Amino acid sequence: MKGSADRFRTLLDRPRAVQEAVLLDILSRNARCEYGRRFDFASIGSSAELRRRLPIVSTEEWQQDVRRMVDGEPEVLLSDRVVAFEPTGGSSGGEKLVPYTDASLEAFRRALVPWLDDLFGADVRLTRGTIYWSVSPACRERRLSLTGIPIGLDGDMDYLGAKVAADLAGRFNVAQALGSVRDIDTWRHLTLHYLLADENLTLISIWSPTFLLELLRYARENTSSLVAGLASGEFTADIPVEVRAHLPPSRPAPRRALAVAGVLADASPRYQALWPQLRLISCWDQAASRVYAQELRGHFPGVEMQGKGLVATEGAVSFPLAGAPLPVLALESGFYEFIDAQGRARLADEVSKDEEYELLITNTSGLYRYAIGDRVRVGGFVGRTPMIEFMGRTGVVSDLCGEKITESFALRVLEPLGLRFAALAPQGLTPRGYVLLLDAAEVPAHRAQELASTVDSALRANPQYAYARQLRQLVQLRSVRCAHPLQSWTSSRVAQGQRLGDIKPCTLCCHEWQRIFSPAQ
Repeated sequence: MKGSADRFRTLLDRPRAVQEAVLLDILSRNARCEYGRRFDFASIGSSAELRRRLPIVSTEEWQQDVRRMVDGEPEVLLSDRVVAFEPTGGSSGGEKLVPYTDASLEAFRRALVPWLDDLFGADVRLTRGTIYWSVSPACRERRLSLTGIPIGLDGDMDYLGAKVAADLAGRFNVAQALGSVRDIDTWRHLTLHYLLADENLTLISIWSPTFLLELLRYARENTSSLVAGLASGEFTADIPVEVRAHLPPSRPAPRRALAVAGVLADASPRYQALWPQLRLISCWDQAASRVYAQELRGHFPGVEMQGKGLVATEGAVSFPLAGAPLPVLALESGFYEFIDAQGRARLADEVSKDEEYELLITNTSGLYRYAIGDRVRVGGFVGRTPMIEFMGRTGVVSDLCGEKITESFALRVLEPLGLRFAALAPQGLTPRGYVLLLDAAEVPAHRAQELASTVDSALRANPQYAYARQLRQLVQLRSVRCAHPLQSWTSSRVAQGQRLGDIKPCTLCCHEWQRIFSPAQ
């Protein structure tokens, strides 16, 4: 791992050459598969030729071919052997499966390993303590395809690879065995048992900030049983026998239990006091995750918060580097195109600062000019390589009568409210309109409709929405105060097959919100 960050930095002045080499390797590797023969990958010698000959592919088209692979057809999208199909729920509902090969996982490592090397090199104190890494696909059933290929990796360590995982293994304070736990609350209890017992924690690496916020909520609500478990060294949760056999030993820690009890008893706990050696929390901090990352900053005022790059199940796009204000493009993890406002495809060295683009990915997971559905902004450059800010999903659109509300627009409207939870949901039945979903614990009843009026006015910045309101095609936005909305959203996404740690907050909920959220009594 050491030296990989320095090596990556040498590439930043020549993104075109690096990207062309990555593209040709992907095409050569998969030239004999059905898709490669259809478009004659073997004869494509440049990115310009790729753009002329290959169409832009949507999720629906791609998943048709993936389903054939799941059903056992060989070499449909990839020439290499598929080692797993990784599920992702996506923002628009339903399960997608992403085929992974050894080359796919290596592409992730070409982003994750330089990031880790850079992280530890920038602050040597991170190397002196333990790490909490969201290592397991918590609360997800293990499945196999018809031909016995796993549907779902065992955990994030598969992305890092055996060597890096082995180098770090002795520093993890929560065992991968917890991935066998199916019940969310049992999993949270066990995770917190090990986390709260650890006084030497220096690094927390998660994906969504809501993942850690929900752990902290559970700790506050279950302090007595967690403290009792720490004091006795016994687990106070009902743990399956097959899981218990693989858990690391737990020893009585009465002194630590008293310290934890004292912190959690406070009405506004100083969580930093739980882990005085904690140096850094790595998590998403852009788009809908921004408000939750800010909440974490408030809970850990002396801890550095590093925003994770854009790493999707489909592939790694960017990762943070010390000194760069935004994550940089992961030049070696795939080939990327940026669709501008005029519909033209730009390459990494052709994009402009402060412009927004829709993202296309070509990589070793069977994605060829795939419209991933993410909208990004170029925040500047390191060398000649762009820094990327995630702005939201392009495929999440609500259109009841021509207004076309997008997720990024909904986020711009809701952010000024300064709320921990707020989401828009369309209501297509009579009366047709939108609902502002709020957390009943955060917003009292007397303020809810006032906020709805504010948001309704802000939505009128969309001229089609304003016109539909004028014609009474859409009724005025109404508010619904929900009981535990973040927990409800998390449970619904887990049921759709998403990994617990990967669940992004909801901003524009195009699902049937009545089946997900429970109105407060």
